[in-house]
Amino acid sequence: MKIVFFFIALASANADYYDTLSGERISESTYKARRNISDMCVTTAAPCKEDEFRRIDGTCNNFLYPSYGAIYTPWRRLLSPYPHKATEPRETSDGRPLPLSRVAATTLLSKGRVPSTEITNLVPNYWLLTLVDMVFPLDTGNYVRYKPYCCKSEGKYDDLCAPNIIPPDDPVHRFSNIRCQNMIKPESFQTHGCIAKNTSIIRGTQGTPALDLSFVYGSTTKDLNEKGRAFTGGLLKSQLINGYEWPLSMEDDNPWKFICMNNVGNEIRTCLNTRKQTEIILLAAELGVNALLGSLTMSVLYWRQHNRLARELASYNPCWDDEMLFHKARDINIALHLQIFYYELMPSIIGRENLIRDGVIQEYSGFRDVYDETLYPQTSLESIYALRWVHLIQEGSLKLYDRNGYYSKRFPIVNATLRPGWFATGDNFAQVLQGSFRQPSAAIDYVVDPDISDVGLGPLQKMHDIILNDHAKGAHFEFQPYIKYREYCSGKQITCFDDLRDVIDEERIELLKDLYENVGDIELMSGLWVERPKEGSKVPDTLYCMIVEQLLHNLRSDRHWYERDSRPNAFTYDQLQEIRKASIGRLLCKTGDFVTQIQPNPFLKAGPGNAIDDCDITTQNIRMSVFKDPSCNLK
Repeated sequence: MKIVFFFIALASANADYYDTLSGERISESTYKARRNISDMCVTTAAPCKEDEFRRIDGTCNNFLYPSYGAIYTPWRRLLSPYPHKATEPRETSDGRPLPLSRVAATTLLSKGRVPSTEITNLVPNYWLLTLVDMVFPLDTGNYVRYKPYCCKSEGKYDDLCAPNIIPPDDPVHRFSNIRCQNMIKPESFQTHGCIAKNTSIIRGTQGTPALDLSFVYGSTTKDLNEKGRAFTGGLLKSQLINGYEWPLSMEDDNPWKFICMNNVGNEIRTCLNTRKQTEIILLAAELGVNALLGSLTMSVLYWRQHNRLARELASYNPCWDDEMLFHKARDINIALHLQIFYYELMPSIIGRENLIRDGVIQEYSGFRDVYDETLYPQTSLESIYALRWVHLIQEGSLKLYDRNGYYSKRFPIVNATLRPGWFATGDNFAQVLQGSFRQPSAAIDYVVDPDISDVGLGPLQKMHDIILNDHAKGAHFEFQPYIKYREYCSGKQITCFDDLRDVIDEERIELLKDLYENVGDIELMSGLWVERPKEGSKVPDTLYCMIVEQLLHNLRSDRHWYERDSRPNAFTYDQLQEIRKASIGRLLCKTGDFVTQIQPNPFLKAGPGNAIDDCDITTQNIRMSVFKDPSCNLK
């Protein structure tokens, strides 16, 4: 381990220094001065090498701007910020306040539980996982753990507080004393002091912006080396619980070990599991993924898959050392993730033909190289915000199934938020996995699950409307009105409500009129909530537009994109063909607890043409022998 820290120190000594916002190189003295303001203002990167694997910290993905791709890389915008007072949410076109976000949510959306007839719970689970992979949002955790007082008197003196008012005639809380929901403004280069506060908000990612499994490997080499890597056989640290491999729990000196978070009275405090077996907070949650049940489920599977890949690579390549085994296993793991996301999940939710037509995926199985070094690894603020639409298709209650696929019970998903140790109790993890591909998601409609809209954080807050916060945060991002994004996507000018009839049903337009007197005042999330799905897709037309734009940006800006035959350490043609066999079903069968049967496409409900059968029948096996290194001279 001492050798590892020596190399970390050596890399730091030879590091180049960059202004995080501009991506420009700066002097060491400027770096030190700006770092005294905030780590967000500056970035370090070891000198780039042409033939190196993808870096854990995301640097050197682009040689023109090596710091872009690391944490705090500034988000780009599809449209310029909407001009208004820098510290306040925008107003209507005639200077009046916009509708309260809680009013917008309760007006435009109904509450209830309507199951989908097409897609399973794996869709929102994997969707949220990918959102975490690109941005690793911390806002919710920040106001739950550090600023729970924004609805109280002390919140008036905190510039980051942005509480949401609950109106006295609220359909749920008109008989309660709840008139406010806690929320903070998004952290930005302004809030960290990197640039003046009276400028348009610029956010920075809190994870690497590329799709690189940062929810498994984290976003800094130091954290991974100290907490994640085993430094033997290319493996990640792990522990066996009930015969299955799990990410190692946190170190003994970490105050979050053996605890969960709970809201008792007016403070956040630790709580012990009522059972004799204490909960463990998984290292995966600390390294990369936030502790939301759906995304953490998938992160555990990819953690296990890394170790399985490392062991198989070692069996074929006994001459490879730990470093080679680790990076090769990570490279394959990332490629499998991208293949599933682009070629299986996205076609299931936004349409295969649409994706082929727009160049997001290809019909043939060969290499593809559309890399453009003038595009930097970044995420658009609008696309990541718009992906919050997925909360509409989240079920508030999980259906748990036993290892044989028989229904067991329901469990409120909010009760497991920020409690990853719940997985290690009994067969909970196995039952969640079984339910993920058996239970339908919520239907794609205008109905939101009451648990999502009223108790989204379970016991952590008396009331938490995830939908309300989704809407309210848009105002603090300084987005243009919804119609400007509609014009961006359609090329059609919109001057009145009737111009929206091609994407919004008449009764939904009437609801918009109840909220907004002027069509130009409609907020982005309000518009996304009421749009019809795009033809051949299951998502709204404008959301589809934003998703596709980001998907294309990802593959064009990623120097290490797995389909490139000219990237460093590129796959051979035969290796790429094996990667093409990746599927979410195979991931579940190979790494999930007791998963022996599954449907061919687990993102879609089981039924005729997609029947549940033995894993060996419904999934393809990947031949790891194609990754054999001839130079190892196996005897």
